[in-house]
Amino acid sequence: MRVVTFITSPIVLLVMLSMSSCNKYIDATNGSTSIEQGSLKFYTDSNLFTFRTNVVATRDKEKVYPKFFEVKLPKKIKYNEFINSTDFGFYYDKGQVIFIKMELEPKTQTKDTTYTPSQHELKQLIQSVLKTNGGKYDIKKIPAHKKRRNTILIRGEATILLFNIVDDNYKQFFNNVGSFKFIK
Repeated sequence: MRVVTFITSPIVLLVMLSMSSCNKYIDATNGSTSIEQGSLKFYTDSNLFTFRTNVVATRDKEKVYPKFFEVKLPKKIKYNEFINSTDFGFYYDKGQVIFIKMELEPKTQTKDTTYTPSQHELKQLIQSVLKTNGGKYDIKKIPAHKKRRNTILIRGEATILLFNIVDDNYKQFFNNVGSFKFIK
């Protein structure tokens, strides 16, 4: 009986440690990480995502150049995903998401604006416009909560969606993404 207790105790401890490690944030430390297309710098109060790439898209023989940008992001990022040079998702606790959609082709001149989308517009944007990897943290699978805040910010060719943001976090999320700027 003692041998069974001796063997099962380390196994239980190992299982508990592995379960607690699943709830870590990718930005838990200061520093930075280089990613395939840009960098994500971690500071004590926020993160800074800078997107730059040498990859140039082509359509037939025409070259389509990506737009470079940087944006300040709140701490406690659980997961991020980047699709091509157009779709950037940052996932947080409680189904909160910051999603940036870049248009590679200039649209008609649009004025920078910020607004609260209707539920229909929100659903249309998420299901039809945004591209994701379809993984565990997929904005298309996260239900919209009626008591949470959703905001769209348009900055030139960038559409920034604050999705499902808890009231207590809204000011910080909004102020951080308000730092969005195009860079050269």
